Amino acid sequence: YRLHTLVDACDAGAVTERLTALEGGPVVVRAVTPVRYVPEKRCQIRYDVESADGSMSSVYGKVMAEESGARLVDWMRVLQRAFAHDGVAGTPAPVGYLAEWRMLLQRAVPGRTIYDLQRESALTAGVYERIGAALHLLHGTAVPDLPIHGPVEELALLDGMLRKQVLPEATQAEAESLLARLRIADACLGPQESATAHRDFYDKQLLYGPGGLWVIDLDTLAH
Repeated sequence: YRLHTLVDACDAGAVTERLTALEGGPVVVRAVTPVRYVPEKRCQIRYDVESADGSMSSVYGKVMAEESGARLVDWMRVLQRAFAHDGVAGTPAPVGYLAEWRMLLQRAVPGRTIYDLQRESALTAGVYERIGAALHLLHGTAVPDLPIHGPVEELALLDGMLRKQVLPEATQAEAESLLARLRIADACLGPQESATAHRDFYDKQLLYGPGGLWVIDLDTLAH
């Protein structure tokens, strides 16, 4: 019920109309494929799009329960410029934001996830060096108007997860004890240097292939 716009977002005709307006020229959505759905939170949809010249490309739309607004597109453009200038990796190009659907649209990028490649032992040390350099670049790129996410916010997230009581009893007790220790540790910390953070950086958020390394899923960016 929190993602009621999914009906429209999965309608090829409705998406064609909005993409045409964003692209500034005629396009036709030939296929609509939901690829990841988290009930009541978000849904990612792939649109296979035909341009006026007959060429095909893919655009990903992410429908979100929370309003992120056009500022997310601005953040992505800042990071895209920084990464393009450095050359160590890339980030998806934003197409635009549809406020009525709470949907971010971005161009598809090539490659397979680091998660999959690791399981095939298909990576060299050089790839991990590039990942480290990309993360360093992200941390050092100043992105304006990001929300603040510090220890208080992170501990609140952990607390919310534990309140769901989905863990086995012994594991739940251990996790609650660890969370209490983290709160004590946080109280002992002094002021910390801040940076731009991905906030959901793990091996499925990185694509790698002949086109290089790509950092994706940037809608949780924070300072």
